[in-house]
Amino acid sequence: MTIVTLEIQNKQAIKSIRTIEEKKMVKVGRVRKTTVEQELFLRGLKQSFKEVKLHEQGKLKMKSARELLNEI
Repeated sequence: MTIVTLEIQNKQAIKSIRTIEEKKMVKVGRVRKTTVEQELFLRGLKQSFKEVKLHEQGKLKMKSARELLNEI
């Protein structure tokens, strides 16, 4: 079994997924809409992962935990 998470932006795509589900080609699990707060959190989280990846590649300098604590 393969599990796929989709981020669907329009209603026509949702209808297409439902049609495929009715033909027993896929099983649709939990369907939920995200709130504005969740969207903002997810965008921030994605940005954080991008920054970490850039840091690992040496393209971005990040502060150490010690440097952050020294600022407090």
